[in-house]
This record gives sequence, C-alpha cells and structure tokens, in this order.
Amino acid sequence: MNESFQNITHAAQRKAVEKLIDSALSKVKKDREDSFLKMVDLAEIFLDASVSKKQFDSIRNMIKDPDNRWMNYIDRAIRETDPHVAKMTALNLGFEAAFRGTKMIRKNREKYGCNIPWLILFDPTSACNMHCTGCWSGTYGHKHSLSFEDMDKIVTQGKELGVYLYMLTGGKPVGGCIAGGRNYFHINSAGDAEPCVFIHYSNANIHDSSILEILRSPLFMEYRKGQPFNQNHLRPCPMLENPQILQEMVHRAGAHSTDLESPETVEHLCGKCIDYAKEWAEEADKIWGQKEHKTPKYQNYASR
Repeated sequence: MNESFQNITHAAQRKAVEKLIDSALSKVKKDREDSFLKMVDLAEIFLDASVSKKQFDSIRNMIKDPDNRWMNYIDRAIRETDPHVAKMTALNLGFEAAFRGTKMIRKNREKYGCNIPWLILFDPTSACNMHCTGCWSGTYGHKHSLSFEDMDKIVTQGKELGVYLYMLTGGKPVGGCIAGGRNYFHINSAGDAEPCVFIHYSNANIHDSSILEILRSPLFMEYRKGQPFNQNHLRPCPMLENPQILQEMVHRAGAHSTDLESPETVEHLCGKCIDYAKEWAEEADKIWGQKEHKTPKYQNYASR
C-alpha cells in the first residue's frame, strides 16, 4: 500500500514538473522566467531542508537577472537543442536525479551505512577503434564487453537506490575525492567495480554482485571510512597526493589490480606519486591556509 502511494505521488510530481518544462520550452526567453521560478518553488518542496532558503532565493535572483550568464547559457541550450531531448534531460537530470534521486540517496546512505553515488560510470565495451588521445579504452583490445543484461542490471539496481545519472566512459571528476561511491564509481568492460575510474583496483564484479553488494564491499567501505583523505581539499586523492593511503586500503581490502592493459602492484603505482605528493603538499597547504573554508550543510562522510 505504501509503495503504491509513493508511486502515485511520484507520477503526480513528475507530471507537474513535465507541464512546467513544456511551458518553459514553448515560450520565448522573456516569458520563461515565470516557469523557471515555479520550478524553483517545486524544487524547494522536494528537497525539504537539504537546501537553505537563502540558496533558493539566490537562484530566484539569478533567474530574474536578464544578464546572468548561466540563464543566457540555459536559454541558448533550449534554442539549440531538440525540444524532446531538452525536455527529457530536464526531467531525468533535473527532477529524477537532482531532486528525487538526491533524497533517496541520502536516506539509503543512512539505511545501508555505505556510500551511494549520484553517478555510475561504466564502459559498455573495450572494443573501440577511435584511439582518441588520452583515452585508455582504445588500447585494451576487443577483449571485454558488458552485455545488455549487465547494463540493465546496473541501471535497474541503481535506480532502486536513487541513482538516476549514468555516464558511459569519460569525464574527470575534480575537487575533493568523490570516488568510492561517495558521488560516483566506475564499472569497466570486464565488469570490475572500481571505486575510481583512474585507480584500477577492485574486489567486486557486476557479474556476481549486486550494486548494493559492490557499494558495501571491502574496498568501497575503505574509501567511505577514509574520506576525506586529507582535510586540505587541494590534496584529495588517496593515490596522487596521499599515496600511502591507497596502499593501506588495497591491502586491508584484499583488492587486486584490474588494469586491463598493464596490471601492477599498488606499491609500484603509488611509488610514482611519492615525489609529486611531497612537492605539492607544501604549496597546497600554503594556498589552502590563505582563506577560511566554510563547512557545507550536507557532507557525505562516515562518522568518526
């Protein structure tokens, strides 16, 4: 009964957002303001107290400013994008991922005591012949591919946890460490679940584990317990800026190398980062200490 009520509520909310999006897309720039403001009002209801009134008011002021660069960017995107693509992007990225999904994710982080990401990154295949500069997948050969059933499993089980955003290879995260399922994780074409797309170690595979089992596996839980790996967020990575930490986590978790081209021990990998970490630490601490850093209202870190 409760699940049926939730489904009906979700459908009603989605339909309300859909009408607002249709209204915004059908109008010229100067007439879109009202629709955007109504979307913000709806978002304020969906997100409850997770975003402050001050932040919502700031968004409203941005919408009302005709010279705001972000609103001009959104207007241009609407003008130059196929209407159906624009609508579905707003519905799925805006409503499902940012609003509804965020609430589900935060509840499930508490419920299961592990990281639940906002984004899951996966490689459908290593069989790529593009050989783009800087991309690893073109060098792996035609060895591995995720089946349709594998990809359907990833998305279906992810949605059950509140994950509505999926990216197929590429995109480098920046700032504080968001890997290990804190905001994203990676599944390679062999099915190995890696806490970070740039650090190839794992002890879980989508072929024999559920998404929740992956997120609660030893290496992912090591990431959750360790984050943030440094209070200076200019030194966030457990490999690049804190190479000793990755070594400890991999050994405690009993993880193995999942590099499809050149497997290596964690000691060999982290050994390449030691000199850089030492040189950057002094400069990074100097920069970080030059200004005050506010604590965000919501932080997805395990209690210590």
